[in-house]
Amino acid sequence: MSGDVEDSWRQNLVTVVKGPDTSEATGALLALTFDEPDRLWMEKLLLGLIDDDATDPQVRALAVICLGHLARIHGATTAKTVVVRLKALRGDEALRSRAVNALNDIEDFTSEPIEED
Repeated sequence: MSGDVEDSWRQNLVTVVKGPDTSEATGALLALTFDEPDRLWMEKLLLGLIDDDATDPQVRALAVICLGHLARIHGATTAKTVVVRLKALRGDEALRSRAVNALNDIEDFTSEPIEED
């Protein structure tokens, strides 16, 4: 993808992710997760969705799962942000199981050990 096409593709999907249709938003988020080559950009997007109280709960939950997908796809993650945030989400009843699954993916598919707190 050329730079302009890539930027346009990204922006269009981000607009859908933040839009009112939950089904379209989750589909767009999965497309970004699986097809966006910039892992750091994706981590930032996903963490922003998780931390934004205005994000649809289903999109927010999927963003947590997608952090694990990114680790599996790229074989890496940013421990200082992603792992720390996922560990904190273990205290969130609505997102706990998804956070644990994402942490398991990180441990299984990266060299990042997940130490218990």
